[in-house]
Amino acid sequence: MSIFNSFKVKAIFLASLPVFSFDVYAESKKVESGADASVKAVATGGALVHVPDQGKGGALVHVPDQGKGGALVHVPDQGKGGALVHVPDQGKGGALVHVPDQGKGGALVHVPDQGKGGTLVPVTKGDGDADGAKAKLPLGVENLISTIENGMDIVALAQNQEALGNQIQANTDLVVSTGELVVGHGKVIEDIGHNISRHGNAIRTNAEDIDAGLDLMVGLEDRINSNGNSIRQNTADIVGNSKAIAANTERMNAFDNRVSGLESRVGKLDRKVDGFMAQSAAQANLVIPYTVGKTSVSLATGTSGRAVAFAVGAGRRFSDTFSARAGVAYDNMSRRVTAGAGVGFEF
Repeated sequence: MSIFNSFKVKAIFLASLPVFSFDVYAESKKVESGADASVKAVATGGALVHVPDQGKGGALVHVPDQGKGGALVHVPDQGKGGALVHVPDQGKGGALVHVPDQGKGGALVHVPDQGKGGTLVPVTKGDGDADGAKAKLPLGVENLISTIENGMDIVALAQNQEALGNQIQANTDLVVSTGELVVGHGKVIEDIGHNISRHGNAIRTNAEDIDAGLDLMVGLEDRINSNGNSIRQNTADIVGNSKAIAANTERMNAFDNRVSGLESRVGKLDRKVDGFMAQSAAQANLVIPYTVGKTSVSLATGTSGRAVAFAVGAGRRFSDTFSARAGVAYDNMSRRVTAGAGVGFEF
């Protein structure tokens, strides 16, 4: 980057630079008049240094004087010369005057500083230069320019450092808030850990209960299988029993019929027995004659249960030792007639 372009870009930052205390000693090359010159500026005032214009215009560099000086702003010269604008320094500085160089070199501009400044010497083209484009700067001026450029770099670095500091502070705040969030999450995680521990104990208890339940289920399964076998056997037995029951039912029905017949016969027999007993009682009460040569006729009755019988009989005693008798009986239950006869000997 050329010296002129550096001054064009960086001149607006000069007001923020720190105050420099310096002595400038420089020796210029011979000018066209053959004269040598030196430059010296006092730290309490401000000094202007003219830079050759390379044939198109120059720029001035102002060094602040402890907060009381002014700043210079360079205006391009549009091919004919440069213009300087001076900012007064509270009545203690001077005014800047621009002298066009007509393409032949630079012009001297002096800033009075209340008797404490010095004189500035223009830098023109040297003996070995054709147009002054490569005129040599005084050593003090070069050091001054390097110091100013370094100061501006320091300002830029300071600004970058401030931006980095702000970013670091923002990152620090973010880390702090993140740490607080992590602490909150840590408490939540700790609570979750306690819950997991409690749930783990409950799960182990439930696992033991489940194991016991599984063992019980295994036993129940064995019992169910055994009961299943028993049920199947019982089902088969039921089928066999059903067949046996069906056969027995048929037999029982037959027995019922036979019993019914027997009951009917027993009923009839009962009536007959009652009748026969009633008839026997009636015939037993028929009178036997006691007189020899006499015949007797008698009527008798008898009862047994619900049966009533009547008997009619006749008898004759033929001798003292021989007699005969006959009788007929009837009852209302059997409704049958019985008859009987008998003889007897006495001796």
